[in-house]
This record gives sequence, structure tokens and C-alpha cells, in this order.
Amino acid sequence: MSDDNEYYQTSNGDDRGQQMPVADTLLATTGGDATSTGINQPYYSMADAGPQADFYPAIDTNLQIGAYSSSFQANPINMGMGLPLQDAVITDLDLFTRDLRQLESGLSKLDLSSMEVQHAPLRIILLPIAEQLEISANGRPTDKSEGAGNWLLANVKDPEKKTSPTKLFAMSWDDAHVGCRVSHIDGSRFAIYFIPSQDHVILYNTGVFDIFASQVGEGNSGVQYQIKGGMTLGRLPLAPGEWIFYTVYGNLAEAKVLGRAEWAVSHQPAKRHGDCSTNLPKKSRLSADLATDGAIYRTGDVEMKSSGHALLDLNSGQTIHVGFRDSGESTYRLKRLELIADGLKSSIWKGKHSKFPGKVVSVQVLKPKINPGLGEHPCAVAEYWVEQATILASLGDHFGLRNFLGADARFYSIYTEYVDAQPLDQHVTGPADNPQFSGNVQRAWRIINDIAAVLSFLHKQNVVHGDIRPGNILYNPLRGTLLVGFGNGFRSKGTRQEDHPPWYMPPEFLENPESLGAPADMFAFGVVMMWVLHRIRLPESGQYWDVRDVHDSSGVAEDRQRIALRHMQLWMEEIREAALIPSPEGGVLDDAVNALVKDKEVRFDAEKLESWVIKATQTPPPRRRDIPTTSHIE
Repeated sequence: MSDDNEYYQTSNGDDRGQQMPVADTLLATTGGDATSTGINQPYYSMADAGPQADFYPAIDTNLQIGAYSSSFQANPINMGMGLPLQDAVITDLDLFTRDLRQLESGLSKLDLSSMEVQHAPLRIILLPIAEQLEISANGRPTDKSEGAGNWLLANVKDPEKKTSPTKLFAMSWDDAHVGCRVSHIDGSRFAIYFIPSQDHVILYNTGVFDIFASQVGEGNSGVQYQIKGGMTLGRLPLAPGEWIFYTVYGNLAEAKVLGRAEWAVSHQPAKRHGDCSTNLPKKSRLSADLATDGAIYRTGDVEMKSSGHALLDLNSGQTIHVGFRDSGESTYRLKRLELIADGLKSSIWKGKHSKFPGKVVSVQVLKPKINPGLGEHPCAVAEYWVEQATILASLGDHFGLRNFLGADARFYSIYTEYVDAQPLDQHVTGPADNPQFSGNVQRAWRIINDIAAVLSFLHKQNVVHGDIRPGNILYNPLRGTLLVGFGNGFRSKGTRQEDHPPWYMPPEFLENPESLGAPADMFAFGVVMMWVLHRIRLPESGQYWDVRDVHDSSGVAEDRQRIALRHMQLWMEEIREAALIPSPEGGVLDDAVNALVKDKEVRFDAEKLESWVIKATQTPPPRRRDIPTTSHIE
């Protein structure tokens, strides 16, 4: 046998008889107490497992190493989800020495009803196989003492086997987490995402190696799926049931996928005695069939149970009952009121939330996008929700922001204070093809004062808004100006440019696509203020181009790239020319706005703009004839 450390020997020094990589050692966790803080712990080898090591004989470990280069059938996967995933294929690559339909489930040998669950319902249970495999929950940070991902103990079913309980990673379906992440020391990595409208989950290969998946146990069809890694980052929907994940180097983990709960929907207000939550104690034994439903309601209260995306399917006047008894903040009732806006990315409507009695809340529900060619898929929407909810929850209170009230990963929803205010692009007058801001210069001062303050607040926390435009600035004469629309927000520097309105991109983007930081926010706000002061047309009324085409290096879209570059260069010339012409009533306000659309090196940052506005508003603005034609701001 080779002495190369790619291969191994058993702990007693005997040659195993097969040249197997270290990563292929079948492993199981044993011993110790199951705790909710045991995330990212390495696993023990079968040699360390003692008497329980032979409880997992079902998976054939005799892999055909070296067969990876053989041809395979590239059959696209759909699986009834409307997800044409061309980056996952059915393959006949021979990794096992026997028929895949003969594979049994290692999880089936465990008594899952012996586990004590902290939250319910569970959506996935993972049995680690490979050594040094790490599993962690994926979601926004919370202050809960118990997370959705827990290491739980399960006993072996066979009472004659004197084995220690086995550790499993169990993920419940709660308001903070969108799934889990799995990684191995050899570079294999994948994430599993829960989908609000599907019982399926999605495996997303984020590593360098291809991942293979096969169903095991009941319903096993013998089909082997290959989820591509590397530059492709393939995805595969996983139907409820038991699965095994592996690479050409060995087995990684087994999983049991469970269906979603169905939330009850009614027209009547919920009773206060807890009829809106599942009858499940905070810590209980998991039933043998792992049931995910069982909500208790008074007869006549329930009109229906949601089967698709519960919040997107909710009609005006209906109330959805969310959560499970004794699960704390995850339990609430939400009544839909009137629609605010409905777009391609999200639906926004007014609602009433039982956690905030007497108040109207704004409900934003992100929509799963399906356009793999543009990187749009449910996994991307899940991460988009995590980032947006995390940023909003971390900001704190500011008069220029709506108060953040909560978020729910089960629906990709975000709840904020409702403010009766319209976006700036609704405060317009004039023809439809060239709308002008209907406010006067006093309102322009109010807008620049409020937004300068909120941008200074954000940038001091290293948060970039990423989408400053008239549609994301609300104005109410009593409340003032608010900044909304954090869908493109990110921390510190970033390169996010997808779906970004091109007119608000800074000139430095022409040279560097990674230039979208805080200075880009300031340039975009300068463009908004130029429109507010009637110095330019509403940008959205002009020619559109896709900013992603500006730096397209694929070579297949040279014409689009040339056109996009030309449009952006013409727009920058228009902004520079407009900066030379003062507005009729802008006064010194024109000079501040001009300082926002200059080159990055001399552009006002948010703190300087805020200081300038405070100083300028302490004394009456000078008359127009006292203002030089060029900016005097230093």
C-alpha cells in the first residue's frame, strides 16, 4: 500500500485493502452532551467511536476512485419546482460498486423519536459522515439563547447494540434562519436553503469540487445527481426524504428533509388563549413520524391553510397565524391591509402585527427570482434577505429611517414602521415624459438636511445604502424625509451593481467596477438633488442601459458593452454641464449639490455635507446676486 498520506490505515495498523482517501473514512459523532452551541465542531473517527462504529454498515465505501473522468449524461434537473437548473445533472458516473437503489439510510437505523427538540418543526436533520466536517446555521444574528441549529442525540434502534447516542445536527424552521452551511477540510462546501413556497430545500454547491447526491431509503429511485462546483456553483432541489451527499473522494453526510408547516389563515381575529400556534411544548420528544403540523384553532376561525407562499398568497383582510406555542418571538398574527407597491423583487403592503398592537406596519415580502443566467435564484434571495435584515436590525433609531420591527426567514419578510409618505418621484408636476419635482426650495433644503444626516449616520457605521434615487426617498411635510429601500445595502466596500439604476452610478465606476462605496451614495444623492432643484430631467425618464454591460468581459456582448459605455459617458457629460448652470432659487444650495457630483477625490462625504447644511441653515441664505458662478465651498 502507498505510504502517501492521501490514503490511510485503520487505527490498529491493518491495511484496509482499498486505496481510500482520508476523507472517505465513515465517521459518526459519539459521546458528550448535545448542546445548542456545538456548531462547527469536528467529528470523531469510527476508530474512536467504540462499540457503535458498526451501526452504519449500509453505505458502501468501496468507491471507484479515478472514474471521475468518465463521461456522463447531462440531463437537466427540474423536479417540478419551476427551477430549470442546468448546473445540476443526472449522471451515470460509477462511484458505487453496487446499485444505488440498494443503498439504505444510516438515519433509518437511529431512533429519531428519542431526540429532544428545542424548536419545531424541524426542516432538516444531518448525520455527518466525513471527518472534520463542519455544519452551522445560516441566518441573521439574534439575541436568542437557543439557535435554530442544534446538536441533538439520537439512540440506535437496535437495543442489542451497546452504543452511545449519535449526534445529529437538526435545523428547525424559525424566523431567523434560511438554512445551514456544510464544509469539509478538503474544500467541499455546500449550503442548504429552505424555500418559503416549497417543501423542497435547495442544495447549493459553493465549493471547488462537484457534489453528488442520491436518495436513500424509501422511495430511492437509484438516480445519482451531480451538482457542479468551481465556477458553476450548481444547485439541486431536494425533495422530502433521505439523501446522501458525497464527492469522488468520499461520503460527506446524510440528510433527512422534512416538509414545511402549513399556516392557518382566517378573517376573524385570533383568540388570546393560544389558538394561533402549534400545540408543542418548548422542549419535547420528537414524534416518530416527525409531523410538522398540528395547529389548534377554534372551529369556525380557520378559513384555509396556506399551501404556497403564505404571505404572497394572503389577500386583503385575511390574517395569518404564524408560529408554534412557546416559541417566543416566532409566534404572531399578521393581518394584511392595503397594497403599497408590487414589483418584480418584492411586494409591500400595510398590515397589523399582533406584536405591535394599535400600529400599522409596513410588510415587505421578497419574491424568489428565477433567472439563473443573471444569478437570480431562491438561494440568492435568501442571502439577500439575510443581509438586508441584518443591516436593518443593527442600525438603531434615527429620524431619517423607519423603525425596524422584525423579520421572518420563513417568508423572506421584513417588518418596519409604516409612515404615510410618498417617494419623491410621486411629488411631481408637468408632463409624464418629463416630470419635475413639485416642491419649492424650502422643501429642497429639508430634503438635503434630512438625507445628509441619515447618510452620515449610516456611513459612520460602515453601511452603504447602494440605491439612492427618488423612489427610495420618502417625503412627508410633517415627518420630514426618510431613506428607504435597503435592498442593495451592504457593509463597507462592495461591488453590488445588479439591477442598479444606471443614472446614479458614479463616474469612477467607468474605470473600476469595485468602486461602489460611500462616495457612490453621495454622487447618487447629488443627482437626486439636481432633479429636485429642476437642474436636470428625472433620470428615469431618459435612455436606460444595463450597468452590468459596462464591464462585461465575456466577449459575447461587445455591442451591448459599447452601447452601455456610450450611454454612461453621455450621461456624465449631461451632469457636468448641468452643474455649470445654477437653478433659479437654489442659492448656496446649488454649490453643495455641485460638490456631490464632482470626482471622487474632491466629492463631499456625508459628514462634511451634514456639517455644511447645519452651518448654512444657521444664517439666512444670501441672495442669488451674491453667489459667484463657481463653487466657493472648500
